[in-house]
Amino acid sequence: MLHYYPYKRNGLQMEVHIQSPHYENLKVHICKKCNNHAVFNLFIDDLPYAYYEYNVSLRIKMRRGKATWSDPYTIAFRTLPKAPEVPPTVDMSSFYLNGTHLRLFWHPVAEYHRNGSNFHYIVKHMQQNGVAINRSAIHTEVSTAAFSCDGTYSCEFSIWSSNEMGVSLLNSRVYVPALPKNYDSHTPLGIRNVYHALDRNYTLFWNAPQDAKYLENYTVFWCQPKSVASNECYNIIDFTHLDKNARNFTIQQNQSVVLAVAANYPNFYTGMHWAKCTADVSNDLEKLEPEIVDKKAYSMTVRWSSERVCASLIKGYKIEYCRTKFTTNLKCIDKIVHLNVDKRDNKYEITNLEPNSVYKMQMFMYSDEKKGPLSDVLVMSTQEAASAPPRNLTYAEVTSQSVSLAWLAPEKANGKIRYYIITYNRENNILKCNNTIGPNCFNLSHSENHFNIEHLSHTLTNLSSFTRYIICIKAYTVAESLPSNCVNVKTFVGVPTSPTQVKVDDADDIAIRWRKPEVPSGRVDYYEVIVETKLQDTIQSRYISRIANGMQCTIRKPNCDNTNIKYTISVRSVNIAYANETDEKLFHHYNNSQRYDNYINGENEDLGCMEAATPQLYKDAMNGANKQSIEYRSVEVNVFNSICIAMVKADGKLWLIILCIIMGTAGLVIGGLFIYRRCHQMASINCKIPDTFEDLVKRNDDKILRTLEHTAAEHSDETKQKNSSEYGRLLPSISNDTEYSYDGSDRSWTIGSKSTYCPSIDSPTDYCVQDPMTIANTQFLHTVPETGYVIMNTPTADMSAQPKESTNVASVFNPTIMSNGYVRPNDLPQNMVEKPFTIKCPFGATDGYVQPNSCQT
Repeated sequence: MLHYYPYKRNGLQMEVHIQSPHYENLKVHICKKCNNHAVFNLFIDDLPYAYYEYNVSLRIKMRRGKATWSDPYTIAFRTLPKAPEVPPTVDMSSFYLNGTHLRLFWHPVAEYHRNGSNFHYIVKHMQQNGVAINRSAIHTEVSTAAFSCDGTYSCEFSIWSSNEMGVSLLNSRVYVPALPKNYDSHTPLGIRNVYHALDRNYTLFWNAPQDAKYLENYTVFWCQPKSVASNECYNIIDFTHLDKNARNFTIQQNQSVVLAVAANYPNFYTGMHWAKCTADVSNDLEKLEPEIVDKKAYSMTVRWSSERVCASLIKGYKIEYCRTKFTTNLKCIDKIVHLNVDKRDNKYEITNLEPNSVYKMQMFMYSDEKKGPLSDVLVMSTQEAASAPPRNLTYAEVTSQSVSLAWLAPEKANGKIRYYIITYNRENNILKCNNTIGPNCFNLSHSENHFNIEHLSHTLTNLSSFTRYIICIKAYTVAESLPSNCVNVKTFVGVPTSPTQVKVDDADDIAIRWRKPEVPSGRVDYYEVIVETKLQDTIQSRYISRIANGMQCTIRKPNCDNTNIKYTISVRSVNIAYANETDEKLFHHYNNSQRYDNYINGENEDLGCMEAATPQLYKDAMNGANKQSIEYRSVEVNVFNSICIAMVKADGKLWLIILCIIMGTAGLVIGGLFIYRRCHQMASINCKIPDTFEDLVKRNDDKILRTLEHTAAEHSDETKQKNSSEYGRLLPSISNDTEYSYDGSDRSWTIGSKSTYCPSIDSPTDYCVQDPMTIANTQFLHTVPETGYVIMNTPTADMSAQPKESTNVASVFNPTIMSNGYVRPNDLPQNMVEKPFTIKCPFGATDGYVQPNSCQT
């Protein structure tokens, strides 16, 4: 409302200026006839921002040509708040994925669009793998938020603007796809940020992804870094889109910034990839310190670290190396090799090196502006490897069992040659080499950079005769080399071994069969069957049959008129060596028994083989066609000896031996029969008791037998054990052969098998008769061990109390207590006394035995 003082006016011109940081408007109002105390109203209804502060300035002037404007009148005001209308601005790749978490970035809403106090953002995780999820929203005042997501599944987020008046109706959407398996091949490479201090600008460089087939464009992000973290922005993040062919982006800033780049595909976004650091292009590059981490024969791996230099400053690395002579003298003997290494690598494998060689190496880093200092010289040695193959293998001096070889050493040893390996027909012969000067070793030359070429030789022995060999040679360092050229050698004819599996059948004529030698050593041209005659172990002649066809010989049995002639038949193998296959070292095998050899002819054909025939080769040799051929004969196999033994007279000595054997055998038989008869007679001795006891035995025989039968029926195993108790007593026996024992009871008889050495009534020579007590139930009897001599005590009565005419022993006892023919101790009369029972006999018995008629009791 404007007030005017009353004065004459020619008219007024009024100017209203509305201004804010992001808005400006000028309005002009004219009053041609203005009355005093007039009031003017100006409505401003096109202000763009809510809850925003504006400045209004008013000035007036007279409508005259030279009139001037009055001083402005200024007032400030703020529009009323309301809910935000716009959400934050995002890009399709405005996210950073770091293994364990996901961080979203967005461009913050401008202050003039916040429309009220307490402004913030609301971020909510809406979907996961296309499925809606219900999770709490995040309220944040900064333009970034972190979520738990590792890229294994897709995520969708929505972002709203909010203030005290409410939430924006619109939202921004960020879709984070699941990372594909080939994610790395779609991301930009070689990202680096370089600062140019002179121009005060930053340049972000990158290389195209490995797989850029469907690439649409790039998005470049930049912001002021928060502290030292290069992937967090302090406040505002900006971004722009670039063509898919762009490889750099430059921005001018007075403050430090960090930059990131993302590659965008139709259905896939890589997200932000930050430059790890920013460096001034004028900064000095560091000196590298390489090291060898792996050594092989043909390669080595070098590793280094460039952590102290910003990767954005490094454009690449260069490696320089060459081969030297020794580890002390580092002068290059080959040209220097230069290698370019990508800036992303921190190790490199140098290949195509020479084994067992010394190399020196240096490297440095370089940028767009300069190259860094060279590293210290690194000396490295390659490992040994298999050598080149030996060369020019030749042979000479072939024999039946050996061959001389000669060859040149390998052109490149590639290490220390330990030995050579000679291979022939799947066999190996190791020839050791100790690297000493000599015909089979290497001598390291100090004047040249390789081993001297040496002529080497070796004689290969213990070969098989008449055998073809393919011979090669290899050198061995730490591995076998490739074989040299091979030679084809055939050894000469040698001495065969004897025929095998020889069998002889002399039922009618003498038929001999055999098999080929185990080691023929040649063609085995024929076999020889030798019939050798001896007279008193002296060779008289040797009759030889040649078997050219087949392996058998039939000889008629000789008519042995002279009984002192012995015949021996042997078989041997024969090889024929011609002039070009003769081994001079085997001359001693030629005709080694020629002194006695006599080949079969018409005069002695009865001692030859029926199958014998002169071989054609032998005929040619005899006719002079092959006068230089030599025959090698094997050792003879003796197959038959003394053939006259079975057909004519035998030797007298042999008959004497046979007679002695027959007589000795007859003597052994006669002696055996005599001993048998003597033993049989001794086993058939009959025993008889003295006449004094005959009456007692006769009266009690029947009673004893009945008692024994009754005892056998009643006794058990327990009674058997009792019978052998300590209470048993031994009945007396003159000869200690009747083995009776008694334990004081009616049932404890122990009876031996027989009684021996008893006097005989009929004849002094019949010593024993069968004891009647041994007839029945001997299984209940227990043997009483023999003790040698027995002293018998017999009970006697007081003779004074008995009639003198009573001389019978049985009459002394009470007949009622004689139950089994033996006297029990308790059954003796009280007046009985015990005295020794003695037999008085003349001392001089002629036969050593006591005769009944010559003794008194």
